[in-house]
Amino acid sequence: MGLAVAGPSLLVAAHGVVKYFSPAVDSFSEGRQFAFGLVAVAILAIFFLGAKLAL
Repeated sequence: MGLAVAGPSLLVAAHGVVKYFSPAVDSFSEGRQFAFGLVAVAILAIFFLGAKLAL
């Protein structure tokens, strides 16, 4: 269950680091925060369901 939270959290952190160091990624993601949020929630839900089914 810890991976269900840690996995997406690390992906969001990695996106933040890449966005900080790459102007191309920063300009690409501008205005797409809602879509990134939806993807993050979907990934978290998939990880959570996978963890629940694995128990």
